Amino acid sequence: MERFGQALDDGLDTPRAVQTLDELFQNNDLPDGRRFETAVLLDRVLGLELARDVGRY
Repeated sequence: MERFGQALDDGLDTPRAVQTLDELFQNNDLPDGRRFETAVLLDRVLGLELARDVGRY
């Protein structure tokens, strides 16, 4: 969350913010529920609406 916030504070560095989201998906040290909740939070900031398709497929 900290690196994500820093990326957005740094001139809205969206590519770096999205990279932190990708790193979150790859981080197997975090429990799945924690990764999901954090991803949903970051998604709300980015407006990608990734969570809307959860469970659809």
